[in-house]
Amino acid sequence: MMWEQLLNEAGLTDREVRSIMVLGNNPNMRASELAKELQTTRLDAYNSLSRLQEMGIVTATADRPMLFSSLRVDEALQHIIEMRRRQLDNLQEGFDEVAKGITENNASFEASRRQRDEPRFAVLKERSHIYKRLEKMANDAEERLVLLLGRYGILHLCRSEALESINTAAQKGVVVQVIAQLDRRTTRFFEKLHDSIEIKHSDDLDSQGFLQDCTHVVQFLNIEENPVGRGKEDAALVIESQPFAKAQENLIDTIWEDA
Repeated sequence: MMWEQLLNEAGLTDREVRSIMVLGNNPNMRASELAKELQTTRLDAYNSLSRLQEMGIVTATADRPMLFSSLRVDEALQHIIEMRRRQLDNLQEGFDEVAKGITENNASFEASRRQRDEPRFAVLKERSHIYKRLEKMANDAEERLVLLLGRYGILHLCRSEALESINTAAQKGVVVQVIAQLDRRTTRFFEKLHDSIEIKHSDDLDSQGFLQDCTHVVQFLNIEENPVGRGKEDAALVIESQPFAKAQENLIDTIWEDA
């Protein structure tokens, strides 16, 4: 039986197996480079990378863009075997000590995971879910919230419940900044933002995304071509990493000064 078959037996998809094989031999690859090797979309590549990172097989740097590496196929399989053994051990402990709740091993594992500098990321699909995350970011923001809205993002924002949370955050003293492309069809929507929100227009920036308190970043991967559509094809990457967010903040500050 080949390594690929063994990894399939362990519950990995064909794309996840191929990702391990490519990254194991070519560390520090961008998601776009991996997608090209796999002959798939960048969104599909991120989905595979996200699951493999959760399993501890793939690691990501806090660079911008993130660079991904993987265990070798043999190391990946051994890692999965050990992980499954730990899961069985934990299940047995839980069965023996139901009243105790979470085991000390699990607590130790979670603590060590949170201490890592490696960025945590996930993929969000559909505009409604992405702007729901923005609503949470606005509610959680303590110091700063930056919105990169491209040409039509202000329209999508005004159609979501996130608008109220953003205005509320601004009223509470959070510094809210907006960078967008100027379009006469959407100019009137900016009037719905709180007066304290700083707005700058830049024709050089058409990407969309959000930054909260230099800790959380959302980057759009795909945006539906129809600006007044429901955004069913929208997708975004959610990244939790202070080093990555700091790099994003530095880029935003440069754009802000030039806008």
